[in-house]
Amino acid sequence: MNIIHIVLSNGPVPSKSEVTRAKLIECTVQELLVTGADDFGFTAIARRAGLSTGALYARYENNDELLIDVWNSRAWPAFTSFMSDAFNATKSPADAEATVRVLDAMEKQDPDLVAAIALLVIARRNDTLKEVVFAPVQNFFTSALSTCPSAVHVAAYLVGEILVAKAFTRKTEGWREFTPEFFEVCGNATAQPVPPQEVDSFPNTNPADLDNFDIQLFDALSEVIARIGVERATVSRIARRANVNPATIYARYPSKLSMISRCVDHYLSAVVKGYFALDERVTSPESLIANMVHLFRARNSNKWETVRRFRLESLYAAWHNEELQRVYADAYGRITDHDVQELSKGRNGETVGLLNLSTFNRVILFGHSLFFDYELVSSDDDLILSIETGVFEALMNR
Repeated sequence: MNIIHIVLSNGPVPSKSEVTRAKLIECTVQELLVTGADDFGFTAIARRAGLSTGALYARYENNDELLIDVWNSRAWPAFTSFMSDAFNATKSPADAEATVRVLDAMEKQDPDLVAAIALLVIARRNDTLKEVVFAPVQNFFTSALSTCPSAVHVAAYLVGEILVAKAFTRKTEGWREFTPEFFEVCGNATAQPVPPQEVDSFPNTNPADLDNFDIQLFDALSEVIARIGVERATVSRIARRANVNPATIYARYPSKLSMISRCVDHYLSAVVKGYFALDERVTSPESLIANMVHLFRARNSNKWETVRRFRLESLYAAWHNEELQRVYADAYGRITDHDVQELSKGRNGETVGLLNLSTFNRVILFGHSLFFDYELVSSDDDLILSIETGVFEALMNR
């Protein structure tokens, strides 16, 4: 049921202006999910609403003002309601009805909730939205932490699942069965000192398969996209950042998207060669968990900031781009194949559980990447060891 129906079925008959506003907000939500906040304009929304662009300009000065209205009236209420249910689901005894509402919202990809996540991504690099979005998000989680200490991790996993489902056009296998187990793990998580480790050793982002030109180019590409997103990152701007001629880029890559796709593929391949590979360093459950904790700390360190933001932005761009969807699907397929080979060595019947743990960490990575920019995640988080241990035990005891 959209907002137009809600208004019409409750209380006084709305004015024509209220009905028009509700229609514009509804169509903006739809446009957000189809084209993204970086690539839509008043013309597209007016066409979808069957109105003139003048009807929008009479109410909103620009796109940002319209997005703020969407945030306040639809996205933020949906997000806080969804997350409040999730936090209640971690309590003992768990709120069964709240759990079902969370699962159902994820199952149907509730449009207002998905729009909220899109705006959370965009607000990190849009100063107008940032002024409206950041403080309420930070205050909401500060309040939630008093009753649900693992609130940020709960939110990171759920947001990660939605981000991945939209980018891959399918959800991770077994997510519905796992989510209540994760709520229980988070409800039981206890603070534990994070083992001292060198967090700057990950990832290996300059492997031998790249020449110096691509290393320089991908560094510049990542920095530009991290600041302004995929849609607004022009080849000219990337070339200036890399201190190269745009023609030199086009001689190697026929389009911006082909360059981005190669960069995404490069970073994900580097991950296969790094900690996600779960290679010979993983000799026991304890070493596997330690690896995952190290991974959490490394990817949330300042050294990996640009790569972390690039991966989040490119995943978000894949919501609306089939080529990037294929790049991610192919790269993750290779990672999974590698994990199957490595995790099957010397183990009997444990491979599925270990693969699920690996998948969980990839999913929650994107949520942590988002909330890091909201200053809600830090590399020295004292719940991560307990959560990783609990998730491991839940998956292996199935």
